[in-house]
Amino acid sequence: MAGPIIACPSCGTKNRLPLAARGHPRCASCKAELPWLVSAGDGDFDEIVDTSVLVVVDLWAPWCGP
Repeated sequence: MAGPIIACPSCGTKNRLPLAARGHPRCASCKAELPWLVSAGDGDFDEIVDTSVLVVVDLWAPWCGP
């Protein structure tokens, strides 16, 4: 499974993020730091959000429209 693709906030270049957190991801074009995106489920949600860094959570369900 490939990692998610995110646009660089600095230059707009699309970058594929690694699935595992190693260091800080950087833009392939301008080398600006990129945000981490992590998918969590019922089994690992508490572990993901129990951290000292800021975590933004996007909750969704297939039965819940935008």
